Amino acid sequence: MDRYVFAMGLSRIIFAFLNLGAAVLIWKLNDAADGIKINALFGGIMGPAVFLIVGALGVAGMSKRMPPENYLMIIAGTILILLGTRR
Repeated sequence: MDRYVFAMGLSRIIFAFLNLGAAVLIWKLNDAADGIKINALFGGIMGPAVFLIVGALGVAGMSKRMPPENYLMIIAGTILILLGTRR
């Protein structure tokens, strides 16, 4: 298995466990205000971080097969996605 693909999958699994832990923490705290704070942390910060980390790993894995001008398109697309999903 390609090491970049392995790292991408592993990153997603790690973040999935962190999200599961956040869900359990919300249940344990049993308070809507605390739940909103936890949700904001994981949805607002962790979501884009996961997207950028896994995307960067994918681009690094394709770097040998990709023409340099495609990097600009990927960077522009990433910026547009992040801007388009802002609240």
